[in-house]
Amino acid sequence: MNNNSYEDNFYRVFAKLRIFREIKVFYITNLLRIVTDIQTFLTENTIQAELVASMECRKRTADANWSRDNGISTKLVAVRKSDVPEYLHHSEFYQSLEDNDEEILIPNNCLKLDDQIHNIEGLRWLLLTLRFWIADPMLESILEYTFTTTFKTFESIFA
Repeated sequence: MNNNSYEDNFYRVFAKLRIFREIKVFYITNLLRIVTDIQTFLTENTIQAELVASMECRKRTADANWSRDNGISTKLVAVRKSDVPEYLHHSEFYQSLEDNDEEILIPNNCLKLDDQIHNIEGLRWLLLTLRFWIADPMLESILEYTFTTTFKTFESIFA
């Protein structure tokens, strides 16, 4: 009987060790799965973060190129319909605005407060304004400036 109790104890200990081994394998397997999931998550987030950073860099470059190519500023100003100068009231953009006088955002170099031109920068600013507002570009001030100034002076705007 004594021998039997040793065998029983041996089998019980062996069964417990086997259960512990199985539990250990189970936990190690799950731990490896969790570590793999974390690595995948970090890799995906790193790739996603790199992608977002790359897209933001491309957007900044595109904005800079677009701004440089078109001359339109990427900085915006808020203006109300009632504050728009009279010479733009017949423009398509002005006509499309609702009458509720809410603020609208427009590029800061696309709102010249008058149509007077005193130098080449004034001409450039007025042309950008007219283009943005989709207005008739044949203003008397433009004709007067272009007829009284040599073409070399404003040739760079059209180049």
